[in-house]
Amino acid sequence: AHTLLYHSAQTGQDIHYLAYIGERPVGGITLSMGSAAGLWNFAILPNMRKQGIGSALIQNTIQDAQSSGHQNLMAILMPTNEMTTLWNQFNFKEICYFPFYINNCRSKRAINAQPRQVLSQSLF
Repeated sequence: AHTLLYHSAQTGQDIHYLAYIGERPVGGITLSMGSAAGLWNFAILPNMRKQGIGSALIQNTIQDAQSSGHQNLMAILMPTNEMTTLWNQFNFKEICYFPFYINNCRSKRAINAQPRQVLSQSLF
């Protein structure tokens, strides 16, 4: 069993969370709280997935968004079955898909990347 430690740092309206096992960072997420609350930059090391680290990080962000008075929390994701299952555990609901474009600076052309999935959760 691992002991999971958390560290958060606030920069402006963003709170950055890091999860550690010992001194090793194993995952992170950012909660942005302006007029709306959103989750960004969610990542867990591949060999550390399916151990509750992501769930613990998401739960911390939900609690902080609720404490700050936000009624909804949004997340924009690359759609994968693994991620959808995780977000569904926290009652996030898909609200739309949107195209995501990348500009290849060397060839001067836009690249249509995989669509992004937008999820939302009502906190109250």
